Amino acid sequence: MSRIKNIFSRPKEEISRTVLWVFGFPLIYVLYFVLSLFVPSFGSSVVSIILFNTTLFILLLVSFLLVTKYLLKTPFSAFLSPWTEEENTEKPFRTALFLKGLVSVMIIEILLIGVEMLFNREDFEFTFAPEGFVLPWLLLLIMLFVSALNEELLFRAYIGHFGNLKRPETVKGKLILASVSGLLFSLSHFMNPESSGDLAIWYMVSYFVLGFAFMLFYIQTGSLEFPLGVHLGNNLVSAYFCGYSGSVINYTNPLFTQKTISNPSLILIEAVLAMTACALVIKQKKN
Repeated sequence: MSRIKNIFSRPKEEISRTVLWVFGFPLIYVLYFVLSLFVPSFGSSVVSIILFNTTLFILLLVSFLLVTKYLLKTPFSAFLSPWTEEENTEKPFRTALFLKGLVSVMIIEILLIGVEMLFNREDFEFTFAPEGFVLPWLLLLIMLFVSALNEELLFRAYIGHFGNLKRPETVKGKLILASVSGLLFSLSHFMNPESSGDLAIWYMVSYFVLGFAFMLFYIQTGSLEFPLGVHLGNNLVSAYFCGYSGSVINYTNPLFTQKTISNPSLILIEAVLAMTACALVIKQKKN
């Protein structure tokens, strides 16, 4: 509550900026919707679907850049490291930190899935089809990267940079910011196929856990590289290693597919374990 009071106790020009920031978020989606109306369908093949979705994600990125640059007057670099100016340090994109998040979460999640396969073999099938997979997989990699970048910019960077707030130093401040991020992130997946039916609550809560953790990583590292790497790695595991029935991207040709889920609680448990392990990776790095 004190953080909210601080926002509206600022000078008028700062309040005006905060108001613009509030309306900037839905404006990004409105602009994206208008631009998407001009995108024709590319066909029904896997390559066409991937190209179509990649185009839409690029339009969302363009919408983000237009609104933040011309309405909010904020450079793109500020979203990658929102507290750089405050700390008076230069922070170029740290590829090593990005790869650390990417590789860590992929190893962790593959191990967790492997353990689940041992105890619930009947839930999984080998589904990889080698014919003509190279081009779709390469295009899919581009799509997944742009998709993860969009979500990290919108649900971590935008919220973390909101109203030019300072990086939260207290545990309470970090938890509030992470909770807002997790809630909006989970709501953004509300229309996904897996977010309906008997398993909806498990998937929605797991999305909240992911969004919550990604924001904590963003706060902890002071920039977007690590959460972006973790986010992309999580998506790569689902797309390439083990997908699941009812996934929003059911055309990815993964090595395995989880056809049934004997224990729905594992959806949440695996998300919590994976994000906890990634948090330990960051803690170890700082030490």
